[in-house]
Formats: sequence, C-alpha cells, structure tokens
Amino acid sequence: MGRVLLLDLSNGISGDMFVAALINMGVPQDIIECELPLLKLRGYKFVVKEEKVSGIGGCSVKIEVSKKENTHRKFVDIKKIILDSDISSGAKRIAINIFEKLAEAEAAVHSINKEDVEFHEVGAIDSIVDIVAASILINYLNCEEILATTPVLSSGSVKTRHGNLPLPAPAVIELFKGYKVKFENRGYETVTPTGAAIIASVAKIVSDIPPL
Repeated sequence: MGRVLLLDLSNGISGDMFVAALINMGVPQDIIECELPLLKLRGYKFVVKEEKVSGIGGCSVKIEVSKKENTHRKFVDIKKIILDSDISSGAKRIAINIFEKLAEAEAAVHSINKEDVEFHEVGAIDSIVDIVAASILINYLNCEEILATTPVLSSGSVKTRHGNLPLPAPAVIELFKGYKVKFENRGYETVTPTGAAIIASVAKIVSDIPPL
C-alpha cells in the first residue's frame, strides 16, 4: 500500500479546515506560500495561527481579504483564473475538478445550466484561495488513495446572499448524493459546500477504517 490520507469527518469539513489539518499534520506551510502567489489574485493574505481548542494545540487557517467583493463569478470565470495562473498543472486539474463539482451541484439546486451558475460565497476571493490551497496540498502529497469517514451533517440554518438556507445546504445534499452520511442535530454548519466538493472530488467514503 502506498501513501494514504485518512480524513476524519466526525466534526465536519470546510476548505480552511482541510488546509489547516494538512499543515498541522506536517505538510510544509511554505508549499502553499510559494505557490499561491502564482494564482495572480490580489487583495488577500494567507494567515496561519496557532490555537488551542479544549486544551489541544493545532493551527487554524484564515484568508484575510482586504476589500469585500460584490463580484459574482461564473464557473468559466473561475476556471480561467486557475488556467491563467502559474500553479502546477496537477493543482490546476484538482482545483478545476472541485469547482466543476460545485457548479454541477448548484446547477441542479437552482435548475439551471452549469455554465449559467453564478458563485457568490464560493466565488469570493477567500473561497477560491481555500480551494486552490487545498488543491496545491493534495497535489503535493501525491497520495495513492484519500479516504474519509462518514460525513456528519447537521440541521439548522445558515445566512447566505440568497437569504437564510436550511442545513445541510442544498448544494451539500446534491454533492453527497449516493453517499452514506450521518445526521446529528448540532445546530450549526458542519459541512460547507466547499468542504463537500473537496470530498466528492478526491476522497472515498469508508464506513470502516482499513489497517494503515
């Protein structure tokens, strides 16, 4: 067996959580810091902070945006940003695949064509950087297999530019069609569309963790 990445989704997943987990696991932070500028997006800062939660040390990742955007980007716009960048070809392929999964899910939710989907939250600079950073790390690790435990989804609601949406977000439900999931009434968002798209693009859900 080659290198296997196991993702424990018992506490959920988002783009920044995924990136923080891999850095905390030991992937060199400068892998991202060297390659992200090649994306040619401006107006943000990639910040890694040491934190403790329940007495356990780790790091968090935050994309600090200097100016709030009102830009609505379509899949073709985001794809062009990625293709026009100088990031590695493997990271480009992974990032475009993640965004395509998101576009297909949003198209199904809104009953429109994939090409007509306009990303709001996910089209913002911070979400683009999250997904590209995740793709850079996935490409760097070059795992033979990426496994994930059963996703835990929660009820509740989340405020978006479309208004208040029920949880799990409709796009998350669409991305996890055909997957085994768990529901727990936690009252907050455990899985974001970005996190779900990463899992749907690169990981295999397993009920039982194999010997590693």
